[in-house]
Amino acid sequence: MKGSTRTLRQALSRFLVVSLLVTFLFTTIVLYVMAVSQSWRSTREYAQNQLDLLALNGEQEVERVEQVSLGLAYNSTIQKVFLSPSVLRETNDRNVIAWVLSDYRNISDPGNIILFDANGRVLTSSEGYREEANLFDRGYFKDITSSFGEPVWIPAHEDADDYRAGNRKVISLAQKVRRLDLERNTETGVLLGYILINVETGVFRDMLKKANWTKNGSVSILMPGNAVISSLGEETMKGIVVYSDFDRPEGWRLEGSVPVSQILFQPHLILPGLLVEVLLVILFAILSGKTGMKLAQPLQDLDHRMVLQDLSRQRSGTEVKKSGVAEIDSIQENYDRMIDRLLALTEQVTENQLREKEMQVATVQAELKSLQHQINPHFLYNTLDSINWMADAHGDEDIVEMVEKLADFLRFGVHAKGFVTLRQELKNVDNYIYIQNIRLGDRFRYTCKVVAEALDCQVLPLLIQPLVENSLVHGEAAHIDVIISIDDGRVRIAVRDDGSGISPERMNEVEKQEGVGLSNVAKRVRLAYGERGSFSLVSEPGVRTEAIITFPVQP
Repeated sequence: MKGSTRTLRQALSRFLVVSLLVTFLFTTIVLYVMAVSQSWRSTREYAQNQLDLLALNGEQEVERVEQVSLGLAYNSTIQKVFLSPSVLRETNDRNVIAWVLSDYRNISDPGNIILFDANGRVLTSSEGYREEANLFDRGYFKDITSSFGEPVWIPAHEDADDYRAGNRKVISLAQKVRRLDLERNTETGVLLGYILINVETGVFRDMLKKANWTKNGSVSILMPGNAVISSLGEETMKGIVVYSDFDRPEGWRLEGSVPVSQILFQPHLILPGLLVEVLLVILFAILSGKTGMKLAQPLQDLDHRMVLQDLSRQRSGTEVKKSGVAEIDSIQENYDRMIDRLLALTEQVTENQLREKEMQVATVQAELKSLQHQINPHFLYNTLDSINWMADAHGDEDIVEMVEKLADFLRFGVHAKGFVTLRQELKNVDNYIYIQNIRLGDRFRYTCKVVAEALDCQVLPLLIQPLVENSLVHGEAAHIDVIISIDDGRVRIAVRDDGSGISPERMNEVEKQEGVGLSNVAKRVRLAYGERGSFSLVSEPGVRTEAIITFPVQP
């Protein structure tokens, strides 16, 4: 089934619509993220400030109660009550404490104040307390006894013995009372009893209500161990959570949370940005529409011209009207140049194909001509065999071995076809070196280093011997080294010498693969391996020459 096609104008229109929608969506998301980020920061800052203010108020409330307890502990009248409980029989219980509290007129009602003797029995209270109660029976009494005289705050609990609190929860401040030396106004260290002040948790809850904490959020006053004194609102772990520690008592802190819904829903922050965005989108749509029309029309004209153009004929010389858009005018000019070059490129391709065929024919002819110039090898082998028999008959073993090496060398050159093993090729080089050693004596030194796994690799015959011969005969080298290795699946053959080197003219002939010898080796490598093989030559006249052949392990 054929897919539906669209005109350039339709494609541009669709592209512009999609671009506008994507841009609108993207900018909306960006604006919203920025607004939420700003809302998050401002809400956190506001909540932290509110919480710090609440912490100050809470510290003042705690300090007020502690001042009352310390004032009572060091008051001479209260000291007399602990030293001589009979004082209580002379006046009303509550009047004693009320009379003492008259010295703290600037302090509001701290709560029910209860005095216990050193045995934990109730002496008196300011708002009524069950006389049979004993402080030693309370679970928190061990916390009081372990203190060193500082006030001890007891977490929120119900004190059924407190007539004022009833079933309402209270937090208690306990204070040890020690005997004073009234003349010196110092403690003697003798424990007289305890002061217990029950403060209703509602006092702290009223303080939280006055703070006008954020809507739907929660705020709590916590004691050490996360014991809640009072809280307001629903606790939530989502959104912003802030903390504010009391300077004293140690371990007291405020914890406040703001729900995610209050942070995310901030329409007053995003509406101005949305209005600006809508205006920009409308402006962009108008400009894009005009730009699309300007681009589409000249391209449609060019498409019409390309349809009418017969590429099999010469391009007409009709002048094309400029569109005013540099890229489109460039396309039109390039199109005209493409038509002009089409015939020329076709002719060039045809000529290259003909040239390649001629090279292939020339190569085949050269190989046939080389075969035609070979002499009949049988006559030469028979003659060498006759010389070998005669030398053997006369007992001349050196001549016998030399003739055998020469025969093997010639036989390898004539009969070796296709590929041979590197082991066979190196044996042929050894035969050549033996013959040259007989002729030249100690004029040169030959070494060969080859990795064992390379000996069975397939190689062209007479590939290394011409290189060694060139170093010995033409380079007059004193040292010739053959190094063969395998690296990354490729055989590498290097023939080095310290001879006279190769002249630039001769190097040029080898690069053009003209002549015989080195050029023949380079040509054979190219024909056998193509781009997979390589032949390179490096020479420093009067210093050294190195020929390098590489080809794949698998030919």
